[in-house]
Amino acid sequence: MGFNQLSIRTLALYGFGLLILGALISGASVAYLVFDHDAIVARQRTVDDAYKSVLALKYHTERLLSTPELIKQRERWEKSVSDFEHRLGDLTQAPPVEVEALPADWHLIRGEIDDIERQLDNPLFGEGKLMEKSLLRRFGEGLNASASGDDYVAAVRTLVNAIDFLQQRQDFLLDDLYALNTRIRQESEGQLQRTQHLLIAVALLSFLALTLFAAAMFYLIRRSEQQLLGIRDNLQHPLDEPEFAGMHTAEHTRRSVASPAPKNILTAAPGLEVAPDLLQRGAIDGVLDEPITPSSLHDTVPELGSGVHTPAPPPATSKLPDPGRIKGRRILLVEDDVVNQEVALELLHDAGLVVDLAEDGQIALDMARSGSYDLILMDVQMPRMDGLTASREIRRLPNGGQVPILAMTANAFADDRQACLAAGMNDHVAKPVDPQTLINALLQWLPASVCAADDSAPAAGPGTASESPPPPAAEPIAIEGLDVAAGLKIVSGKAAAYQRILRLFADSQANTVEQLHELLTQQRYPEAERIAHTLKGSAGNIGAMEIRQLAADLEQAIKHGAGESSVDILTRLSDELPRLIEAIRAIKPAAPASGPAGSPQSAQPAPQQIVQHLQFLLETADMAARRYFEQHHQALSAALGQATAEAVGLDISQFRYDEALARLRQEK
Repeated sequence: MGFNQLSIRTLALYGFGLLILGALISGASVAYLVFDHDAIVARQRTVDDAYKSVLALKYHTERLLSTPELIKQRERWEKSVSDFEHRLGDLTQAPPVEVEALPADWHLIRGEIDDIERQLDNPLFGEGKLMEKSLLRRFGEGLNASASGDDYVAAVRTLVNAIDFLQQRQDFLLDDLYALNTRIRQESEGQLQRTQHLLIAVALLSFLALTLFAAAMFYLIRRSEQQLLGIRDNLQHPLDEPEFAGMHTAEHTRRSVASPAPKNILTAAPGLEVAPDLLQRGAIDGVLDEPITPSSLHDTVPELGSGVHTPAPPPATSKLPDPGRIKGRRILLVEDDVVNQEVALELLHDAGLVVDLAEDGQIALDMARSGSYDLILMDVQMPRMDGLTASREIRRLPNGGQVPILAMTANAFADDRQACLAAGMNDHVAKPVDPQTLINALLQWLPASVCAADDSAPAAGPGTASESPPPPAAEPIAIEGLDVAAGLKIVSGKAAAYQRILRLFADSQANTVEQLHELLTQQRYPEAERIAHTLKGSAGNIGAMEIRQLAADLEQAIKHGAGESSVDILTRLSDELPRLIEAIRAIKPAAPASGPAGSPQSAQPAPQQIVQHLQFLLETADMAARRYFEQHHQALSAALGQATAEAVGLDISQFRYDEALARLRQEK
């Protein structure tokens, strides 16, 4: 697309983008140069301070020999020693200054200083011993008197020699610091010159950016002026004048094309009256009001050919395939949350599908590698391996390239759907799952060879919806914040199944607030985001729309790093979620379904036989165990006891078949 073809809005955005980019580059460059200048100045100041500190130390060391006030001078000297040690520490922490030799030199000097301090601690150099004479004077008097046996004179000689040796070492240190200071000054001057040059370059670039922005604005103003002038000129030529471009084109076309001439249709703005003589001239044959719709186009075109108005045909209706055509097909459900598992299994079993369950992406990958499935329903956010990674790995399997994979997630944003498609998934089913939407997706994506009518498909087994009696009327549920109608719609209106899912939600989400608080405190944000996402999907499946919205807001706040917002939302969630769970647990359980109408109770098997058959279903990991338990709940309660039966039922509902089997064996 050429530059002249760009819209004014696009050009304005480009211009402002150029201005912002120039401002960002200039600001970043200036900030870098300021920090670099500060570092140069700080490094040079550190070396200067260290050099001055050595000069002060040398001066106070010399004063130890020349002053008669040895005690006071010693205090000044020790302060200068401490000051240089502090400066040396700053110097060694200021890269890139090479100061490797200085600590070693100072270590030797420090040894001499410690020796002098031990000599000065001798009582011979206490107050009143020097008698207003300096060490040098005492040293000279001792040499003249040749009093070699005098202990005091010997001590003075030793101290003077030690101080003299210390001065020599200080001279070496001073020379090293002087050379270092000179080099640092030269390097600093060079860096400061480069900084000045860069500042000039930044100023020039900023001026260039502003110049380009001004040129772009000038161009935009000129373009806008030209368009406004064009609009004014168009408004000055009404439709009934020959100069009008559309009319001129129509007349030119009719004169240039051999007979029969094509039909010309004039498109006009809505509400604009067209002069009658336009049609009488024969240049145009019809008028279409804008915006043009398929219906108006259908009405206008036939009239031009026959003069008779032909009404538009009614829209064609498409009949969806019979859902019974997917009965008996084998699919893999990949879902980690027990509430979402229960909802999906309820819908899929009602459709007559054979379902295998995987609780995370790794298990799904292993099952897809070892088995064959007609379709895979894949959750996206799961522990160990998420749905996107699992889909990519399944596509790499020899038999995984053709199996349809449908994403099931509560994330409905466009980028989330695009990520699913990029990972190799075929479609997206939003949570909470609408039963008809799910069935339509299955009908669309199951292969044609699979969806063909199959009379040999297994019929619904015992306990399926086709043979089950209608569920008994349940006590109405009225809980604030719970859309019961939406929750019942997801489970096709089955009250007992809805109550079972509500209890699963209460049990599985009882500790969610505590988990979220702990994860956010420990800054384990990915795990907290996944738990919030799971809560969002589970709450939507039961119709807890307020909880679902809070979970969605919390998920987005965690994802975008909004700490304060996360805390506020979690505070609201900690009030609402426990209240909902408490209200759910207070619901009176629905009465279990009775046997078929007219069937005698004596037709029921013995309690022991029911327990044995349930044990067999659990040993073979048959998912029919859940429905079998619900059908024989009363008999199992009588045989096992109410508490044990409830525990077994909870284990089965959460697919903990091994735990449920262990409880049955303990009772036997």
